[in-house]
Amino acid sequence: MRHGLRKKIAGMLLVAFARLTEIVMAQFAQRTAERAWPPLIYTPLICMLVVWLTTRLFVGAQGSGVSQAIAAKRLAHQGKPVNGLVSLRIAFAKTSFGAQALIGGFPAGRERTSVQVAASIMHFFHRWLPDAQILRSENLILAGGAVGIRQHSIRPWRRLHPVWFAGICGLVVAILGWLSGGMSFGSGYGITSKVIASDIVLPWHAPITRFLATVVTYFSGIPGGIFAPSLTVVAAVSANTAELFHLAAQPTIALCMVGFLAAVTQSPITSAIIVMEMIDSHSMVISLMAVALIAKAISSRMGPELYQQLARGFLESAEAATKQKNPTQ
Repeated sequence: MRHGLRKKIAGMLLVAFARLTEIVMAQFAQRTAERAWPPLIYTPLICMLVVWLTTRLFVGAQGSGVSQAIAAKRLAHQGKPVNGLVSLRIAFAKTSFGAQALIGGFPAGRERTSVQVAASIMHFFHRWLPDAQILRSENLILAGGAVGIRQHSIRPWRRLHPVWFAGICGLVVAILGWLSGGMSFGSGYGITSKVIASDIVLPWHAPITRFLATVVTYFSGIPGGIFAPSLTVVAAVSANTAELFHLAAQPTIALCMVGFLAAVTQSPITSAIIVMEMIDSHSMVISLMAVALIAKAISSRMGPELYQQLARGFLESAEAATKQKNPTQ
């Protein structure tokens, strides 16, 4: 009973977070429709403020959230503290800063962010559930993924001047949004749904500007997922490809998206089901499964699943912090 109540509370808070993001995205769209230049000013400032708060007061809230939940699960299994990755403090920072990112027009998603938020909430209620597992974040990690971008070449400068670096990233995102006519702003939920339904025709530059904006947002260190923005890039590329080669738009988009999901998550069946439900076409199930299996086979030869790789960084940081507190270990 208590375990079910805890899930319901977490679910209600996530619904509230989703509603909050919809409101702020609508407000941003309305403001930029009236005047295109204000993001050039407030987008860098928002990024600098959020990154400053994250690096100073809420370390562990940066990024998408899935990798933190995976790392927390492993640490909890080893009997190590996880409050630096999942806690009410982190959940507050993740939701509030995630909304701030969308107010600034950053291409940041909410699904992967919700994973860490839900894991934080359920971990908080664990103290009243002594018979529960230490942390069941694996039940909260949903299918899907994001584009993995290695940061080794850019980390030294970002570590020395994270706030100024965030300001530069915010300015780049604002310039890309201005050049694309607002096409690269926001998470991309609306664009993806319209492209799948063939309600809009995207300009040729849409995949380029959205990809660059997503990469810059990821490097900035601002809290927020890159799953939805990345999926929007895939939808835009496949839509333009279908138009260029005179192919059927919806099947081409669906096959490209399922290939992307299966490659990133290495979960072909889940990926095929997600895309099949998105396009509401059960007739493509065989084609979707075939592409998903091929993508998974190629991806698994290149390396492990994305979030498992990203979780290593948080595990290494947690181990380093533990060694500093206990030098004898």
